[in-house]
This record gives sequence, structure tokens and C-alpha cells, in this order.
Amino acid sequence: MGYIKGLFALSVSAVLLTSCGKGFESIEESTTVGVPILQKVTKETYMSGHKFCDMYTNTNNSRTVKIYTYLKREFDPKLPSYIFVDGGPGQNTHAYPDILGSGFNEIHFDQRGVGCSAPDTWEEYTDQELYSSFKTANDIDEVRKAYDVKSVSIYAVSYGTLPATIYANKFEANVKSIVLEGVLGTVETLSRYSHRVEKYNLILNSLTEKQRDAFDDVVYGNSNKQKYVLMYLLGTAGFRDGGYYFKKLLPESGGINASEFDRAYGNIMKEQNPYNTAQHPGATDENVLTRFYCKELGGFSKDKFTMNYNRTRGFVEEPTVDKTTWAEECAAQGITLAMENTYDERKYPTNATVYYFQGSHDGATIASGALSHWKTVPQKKSFFMLSKKGGHNPGLTKANAKDKEISKIHKQLFSDAFSNKRITVDFVKQLNAKITSTTVEEDKTQSFITWELFSGTKTDFSAVENEFGGLRRWKQ
Repeated sequence: MGYIKGLFALSVSAVLLTSCGKGFESIEESTTVGVPILQKVTKETYMSGHKFCDMYTNTNNSRTVKIYTYLKREFDPKLPSYIFVDGGPGQNTHAYPDILGSGFNEIHFDQRGVGCSAPDTWEEYTDQELYSSFKTANDIDEVRKAYDVKSVSIYAVSYGTLPATIYANKFEANVKSIVLEGVLGTVETLSRYSHRVEKYNLILNSLTEKQRDAFDDVVYGNSNKQKYVLMYLLGTAGFRDGGYYFKKLLPESGGINASEFDRAYGNIMKEQNPYNTAQHPGATDENVLTRFYCKELGGFSKDKFTMNYNRTRGFVEEPTVDKTTWAEECAAQGITLAMENTYDERKYPTNATVYYFQGSHDGATIASGALSHWKTVPQKKSFFMLSKKGGHNPGLTKANAKDKEISKIHKQLFSDAFSNKRITVDFVKQLNAKITSTTVEEDKTQSFITWELFSGTKTDFSAVENEFGGLRRWKQ
């Protein structure tokens, strides 16, 4: 279960913060580098939002923490603003850099129970009444009002697209545009492994026969360290450049490069948690995540399937009757089936302009769910950007590319979306030209991941669904 949960996380790096409160005092934060990691918070290790802020934001703010909001630069009331809604659920992105270097106020906030918004006591933190996506949507509007922004754009990733969708429905008059990346649509797709199986097998199919033999040797071998490295890469980098990494671990000439496995394992361990606390910049709080899964994301209906590896067939999804992890964890947190209120995007139509950045081979928020969202939620103008063979957060990946030209033009894409501007076919051609012509080594492995634009909900997706495995399942 933890592995599935971890796929919702978003990579993070360094920021400057501004604490929420009168005057919005600007506070510089020491550089931190973190990675998304699922953390189990206990009563013994729990820290309040005040303590979290004292430890990780270098702030002397002693005001009562309710919802903590921050920027990396001083808020400029003359600039347009967008609010960044984190994924998880239960993740904070204190270490994540601004998408755009200038031109906008990028407003972050810690969601309920997370980071600097953690309640003062363990008892408050474990109160199930504190948590719901509806309340998070209300919090988004409180953040907007705190900065006196009349018309705001919303940028949401992964799980964050759920409260953002509710916000666009409930507070439509306050919305300039909604930008959704890695879109959480049809909830029942979260309980399936079929899309992940297809993506893993794409990587396997790119290997030579000798590499496949070596892969089997690892899977059926005695080294848990090597197995861990393989599954980590399949889950985190596999959809973009897994083949690139696998060639280092499993040479085309055959055999296993043990030293490369050791090096990779060491690097992964260094990334896992450079902090000595369960709550830290970039962490995904397992308790908070479980609460939302159980109450809103179909947690009680999960674990009907499992993923196995077969030497002949590769990865396969198979039914199971033995897994009860989710139901047990829901019960452990005092959540009963009567508390379930499963999310259904069809209940939240909006007249706001909606932009979608969705990977066809997203292993966390399956693309067919995003298509379901697009076909039902936007009532007027919308733009669906399909990243062909792209994974989770494909727009952010390109905006942070090493190639400065790729990064620059994708930041323009974000700027246009935040400004409620039209995305044109010609502009998408320019995006793809920059991607495919890169000479920067780090970006060559992703040069085959290009964009396709759809701007009408009446589009016939049958050809697209047939071409990309990530769209074949769960047609609506």
C-alpha cells in the first residue's frame, strides 16, 4: 500500500518563505533539499505547526497557526497571483521552487494537519472532522482573501486537483483559470494496477534478451537491495527514462553491474530522508493520506487486485482476496464505512477555463480518469494537453528541464494558462520542436515525450486510446 501511496508525491527543492499574518513578513529559509517520502507520524514523534515552522522555516512567528501560507518573494499586489495546491494528500512542498521566476505571485499553503498547519495537539491532529477536500477548498478561498486577490488562478497537482475542482465549482466567481496537472478523475482507477503494469512492461520491452535475463536474475535472486533499486526506478523514473538507468544496471552485453546497483542504492538511501523528524519539507504524512483515502478515495473498496511478476509474461495484474491493508488502516484511524463520501468529479462542473497537463502513461493518476474529468467538469473553455508517453507532472518536468530553451517555452505555457490565454496548435508545435531538437544529454532521454492539444470535449479519443496503453483501461 505504501508504494501506491508514494506515487502521488511531488519532488521538492529549495525555497524562500513568507509567513502568513499581518504584513506578510518576508523570511529567508536556509537551503534544503528533500524528496517525497511517506512518513508515519506517531504520538511520540508528532510536532505542532509552530514547532515545524521553528525548525524548518526559520520564523519567529508566534501567532496561532491555522492555515499557514507563504511565498518565496515578497507579495506584490500589482502582479497576478496563482495558488499552488499540493498533492499527497498530506504532502507539503516547502522545498519546491517557483514554477515561474517572475511575473506572478506564487502562493503556497500547508493543507490541514500538514507542515506549519499541523494543529497544536495530537488529539486535534487525529480528529477526523478536521479533514475533508471540501474544507480544503474553503481554505483555498481563505488564502485568496488573505492576500486580497480578486481573481486568482489555481495550479494543482495530483491529489490537489480534487480540492481545486471543488473550488472551481464552489467559488467560480473568484477564478481566473484552473490549471490541473496529473489529474485525479475517476476514483475507481486508483484501485487498479493495470495502467502501472502496462508502463512497467514498456520498460521491459525496451530491454535486450540478455538484459531481460539479467532482470529475471535480480527478481528471482537473493539480493533485496537490487530488487529494491529495480522497483524504485520503475516506480519513480521508469516512465520517462527507466531504460536509460536500466542500461547502466543491466548492460546490453549481459550480466548484472553490481557496482552500479550499489551506487544507485546508496544514492536512493541518501535521498530518502535527510531529516531526523517524521514531519519535514517534502514529506507525505501517511496518517493524513490514509484519512483522505478512506473517506474520499475509495479506500474501503481497494485491495481487490495485486501486481505480480511472471518470468514469461512480465508484470501482470491479478485479482486477490487476501489483501485487507486499507480496511485495516482505516479502522486503525477510527474511520468507518459510514464516514465514506467518495469523490465524484461529475458533481463539480464549472464555467471557469480549465487547462489539463496530463501524461498518457501517468502511473499515479491514470489518464483515462483525467479524460473523464475533462468530458464532464469544464462547461465552457478548456484545453487538454496530452503528454504522449509522459508520466506524472509532465509540465513541471519540462519546465525544470536542463535545456534552457525547453524550460523557457514551458514556463511560457504555464504563464499563458495562469493568464487565461488560448493555447494554439502552432504554440504546441513550437513546444515539440524544442523538445525533439535538444542537444542537452539529460533531456535527450525524454525527447520522445511530446505534446498533443485537444480543445473540444467532443473529440473522438478512440485512436488516442488505442495508441497509448495508459488510456486503454476504464473507458467512460
